[in-house]
Amino acid sequence: SARLMEAGAKEGHLPNLFGFIHVKRLTPIPALLLNGLITIAMLIVSDVFVLINYLSFALWLTVAASIASLLFLRWKKPEIHRPIKVPIFLPILFFCCCIFLLVLPAVEEPLNTGMSLLLTLSGLPFYFLVTRKNRTRWQVAKFLQKVC
Repeated sequence: SARLMEAGAKEGHLPNLFGFIHVKRLTPIPALLLNGLITIAMLIVSDVFVLINYLSFALWLTVAASIASLLFLRWKKPEIHRPIKVPIFLPILFFCCCIFLLVLPAVEEPLNTGMSLLLTLSGLPFYFLVTRKNRTRWQVAKFLQKVC
């Protein structure tokens, strides 16, 4: 997860602070620290099964979005070179399984699913704040330096 944050920072989707790498150990220290803080915050939840429900819904939502992207690109841009290409029925079958794993909890426990969806969507304002077209990465870094 810290490496994903590092890659996101290098692409400009997160503040470039999270793309910093330790000189000797070659590890993304700021991203690891943030992951540690998020983990500590998750320990506040008293019922671990509620936490598992929240995170599993978010996980299957991102997996379904990834598979939907794969299917979209296979349909719209079939000429793109792909190092690994599986028969189309496998991603379609897996996408259907992901949708099932999203719909079933929504029917069984709509409150938990709604909270998970709300928590997942709460990152959108931060994303649009950081990735605005007229805002450079250095402006975000300066803002974070002033705040911290």
